[in-house]
Amino acid sequence: MAAASPVDRAAASRLVAALEQALNLGHFAAGRWQLTSPEQPSDRAEVLVSGEDLQRGPVDVLGTLLHEAAHSLAYARKVSDTSRQGRYHNRRYATLAGELGLEVAHRQPIGWSSTSVPELTAARYAEALAELAGAPALWRRPSRPPRPGRAGPVMPWPAHVAVAGGSGWPARC
Repeated sequence: MAAASPVDRAAASRLVAALEQALNLGHFAAGRWQLTSPEQPSDRAEVLVSGEDLQRGPVDVLGTLLHEAAHSLAYARKVSDTSRQGRYHNRRYATLAGELGLEVAHRQPIGWSSTSVPELTAARYAEALAELAGAPALWRRPSRPPRPGRAGPVMPWPAHVAVAGGSGWPARC
């Protein structure tokens, strides 16, 4: 395998820096990582970056970040915000997502999980959106071809976050 070129390394570094500036992207999972230091608590949360989702644009990425931040807030407050293995989002989730500036709608069969970024929220995060917009366009190709009769990106798990202002493809939780 050939070493990455300086241009490739620079592009990846700029993208990572922009994501770090804009929070983190992907799903939230408490206690997935362990720290080896005996002086500190060992459980650390995870936010997964889905490479396929990076092509959706800054507003869609922000929508995913805020969606996952609502799950993080539920964990910190010890609020049960989902059921059915985390697929159904209840009214408590909708309340938390609203606190973070998301508009939330009910969608069968996954509950209060359809979120969108209104203009006021996008304006509040203008600096983070500018960082994301200025980062190189870098994303992962889907690992499987689309299913027969289905156009667009492959959704390997239930898609349930529709974010306004971008490509229109749902984000994931």
